[in-house]
Amino acid sequence: MNPWKENLRDKFIVEMCEEHVEEAAFLYQQRISTVGDPHFHWINITEIEHSLEAHIDALEVGGDQGLKVCDRQVGEGEAGELFTALSVFCRHKRGDLVFKVLQDLDLGDGDSKRAVIDAFKFEFPEVWHDKFLEMLSKDRPNLIPAIAALAGYRRLETAPAVLNVLDATPGAGLRDVIWAFGRMGDRQACEAISKYLEHEDDTVRAAAAMALFRLGDGGAFSYCLQHASVDPVLLLPVGLAGGRSATKALKGLAGADKAQPDCLVALGLLGDLSALRTLHAGLADDATAEAAATALDLITGAELYEEAFIPEEIDDDELFEDEREAAEQGQAPSHPEGGPFGSTVTRLSQNPDDWLDWCREHKAQFDPKLRYRSGRPYSPELLLENLRSEKMPNKIRQLVYEELVIRYGMEVPFETDMPVAQQIDALSVMSQWIQDHSEKFQAGSWYFAGKALPS
Repeated sequence: MNPWKENLRDKFIVEMCEEHVEEAAFLYQQRISTVGDPHFHWINITEIEHSLEAHIDALEVGGDQGLKVCDRQVGEGEAGELFTALSVFCRHKRGDLVFKVLQDLDLGDGDSKRAVIDAFKFEFPEVWHDKFLEMLSKDRPNLIPAIAALAGYRRLETAPAVLNVLDATPGAGLRDVIWAFGRMGDRQACEAISKYLEHEDDTVRAAAAMALFRLGDGGAFSYCLQHASVDPVLLLPVGLAGGRSATKALKGLAGADKAQPDCLVALGLLGDLSALRTLHAGLADDATAEAAATALDLITGAELYEEAFIPEEIDDDELFEDEREAAEQGQAPSHPEGGPFGSTVTRLSQNPDDWLDWCREHKAQFDPKLRYRSGRPYSPELLLENLRSEKMPNKIRQLVYEELVIRYGMEVPFETDMPVAQQIDALSVMSQWIQDHSEKFQAGSWYFAGKALPS
């Protein structure tokens, strides 16, 4: 080929690869924000994922030129570029390029850490598992969180190896390692995890409680229930693992002081009808109204919705002088047409009258001796319905999945940040598991680790 034409072709390929990296990085960030958006249906993320896959696939097809562009962008770009580059490196099985990235990884940058872990979860070649796990070492602390998160996500039986390096884990990666223990399924880790219930970092304490409950450690529940009044991060774990006694304790917390939103959501997860008055009271406070509505809907399945205008958060630094002066006088900035900045969304009703009317009308269909989910006696089948529901926000779907593991001992791998196609496959496997275990569980009863709790 003519050298001039060859250079022109190479330049064109490089420019195309740079464009693919830019687009993939944008779509990765868009996917993250969409997964966390309570007003976005989880199954609709498919379109973003298909577009992201197309750009990463194009970079893979780009061969050496694609690799060179990705290698350069890792140093120059941000989290999106990092995720994209690592995904391409993994598809080409270029362990040298992957290890180069990990050596320079700053765990203090939460976005970069997440990008690395996400790329590994979705793209890491299975043939590398054993070799990569051999790299777990106290001499390479930066690798520990990424390797542990991969092992947890893929449910690899590597807990002993991770335990050996737990004390060397950097603080910024500790939450990811504790999270992974809850998914590797080795109860031998419980003793080591327990001490992290008193860790200074909120996210580490919460992860420790969840991991212990997933591993069936009932002893940790007493600690969490006792300390939930002074440590709010333990409220949701109590709601995921407790029985009727937990309802009484959480109602006391909600009534004794200003209720925490997580306390109300935990009551909704518990499904005890005696909490309805407490939850209804939570609607009167703007700080807890959303959580109260979520909890009421979890128990009743009423699906009461309303249209609400959500004002856009305004950064004072972005305002003009006259707008800043108006804001100081309580006047919100507005569009040129005169309307305030913000958007109208459909959300669960936060109107106390709506819920009071519904509860009065449907009171006869509930039995106070039972626990409820979505208006029916609580059961694995109903939790699966929650996971499939397009109306259920991902934050609640993740908690519902934790319930299936903690309550019933279901071991089907699932995460709400999985690609949608993988989630759908996992839900089918869950359906079969529930069918196979249907005779073990009584609808409307409380369970922990597959065993009935006192009612």
